[in-house]
Amino acid sequence: MAAQLARERGGSERSWQRAMAEARAQYAHEDNQSQSQNAGRDQGVKQEAGSAQTAL
Repeated sequence: MAAQLARERGGSERSWQRAMAEARAQYAHEDNQSQSQNAGRDQGVKQEAGSAQTAL
């Protein structure tokens, strides 16, 4: 893919490889943060549901 981008958009294949690696790392980091936030939110919902059942 890096070679194709270099042909289509210019620049060296190596610079495109580096850009793609950085983009993948950024995506993975953001995806991990999103999953962590969702897990914390899900845990809070479960705790609230448990509290509501206990109150009944």
